[in-house]
Amino acid sequence: MFDLAHLMPDSKGVNFYTSDPNLTFLLKHCLTEEEFVRAQEILCDLGAVASQRMDELAEIANRSVPQLVQYDKRGQRIDEIIFHPAYHELEKIAYEEFAIAACTHRPGAFGWPERVSQPFKFAMAYLAMQAEAGVFCPVSMTDALARVLEKYASEPLKQRFLPGLTALNMAELKQGAMFLTEKQGGSDVGQTATVAKPRKDFDPLAGDELQPEWELWGDKWFCSNASAELILTLARPEGAPAGTRGLGLFLVPRVLDDGTRNHYVIHRLKEKLGTRSMASGEVTLQGALAYQVGELDRGFVHMTEMINLTRVWSDRH
Repeated sequence: MFDLAHLMPDSKGVNFYTSDPNLTFLLKHCLTEEEFVRAQEILCDLGAVASQRMDELAEIANRSVPQLVQYDKRGQRIDEIIFHPAYHELEKIAYEEFAIAACTHRPGAFGWPERVSQPFKFAMAYLAMQAEAGVFCPVSMTDALARVLEKYASEPLKQRFLPGLTALNMAELKQGAMFLTEKQGGSDVGQTATVAKPRKDFDPLAGDELQPEWELWGDKWFCSNASAELILTLARPEGAPAGTRGLGLFLVPRVLDDGTRNHYVIHRLKEKLGTRSMASGEVTLQGALAYQVGELDRGFVHMTEMINLTRVWSDRH
């Protein structure tokens, strides 16, 4: 029988880092000498975890795709997305064990005394994505959402939401997402039809309490990481001009301060060829309460920070 082993190589058990001299070469030029030396143990560990443990979990997670549960046993709308335990284990590796989303935003990730540099973070992402890309769409959006808040959000908004986005353990983590695409526009964000209205019951005299000032109405057609706790989206304030110049940027929490669900529904999850382990859905915002991020007439400009950074992430796939 003809031996196909040499024609169909198997990477199982191969350390993705130690077997990649090109990555080592690049990092020597991107990192300081001290950072490069300190990074070796972490990169070697991740290279082994990715090719063995993550690879096995990814196979299971992509066969056992997420399921949308729209109603509870009492017929009440809940829109909960159920993942296979293998997916949650992949999340734990990415967010907690190697802190890939948080490591550039805060010190202390995997014992690193200061913030990790961007090249080091992307080297870790490059290694881990060779096993599973699905979970890294949410990781990239969590990282990028934190960056947008750091650059453009008010201090109260930063203090409220950055700790969750940059948490080092799953119990405290708040994952991020961006809901951009709409049916009529596709990739043409300037055709966004979602409307932002000033919140009717907003109380400007509520002291220092941070409140969502807006409510959003509209349909989002392709929403990756649809179960995320924090969502960044674009909407057009009433009376604003057409095109991207008229768009504002808004932060939508999945759960409101009183513990109730925010006002949006998930109609269905997408059937996809790739990243099947991660949930992408169709969403309608039904007066979803939202916080304004940055200047109201520069929403698209602020959002490009997240779009551009997640595109850098996607190039690591």
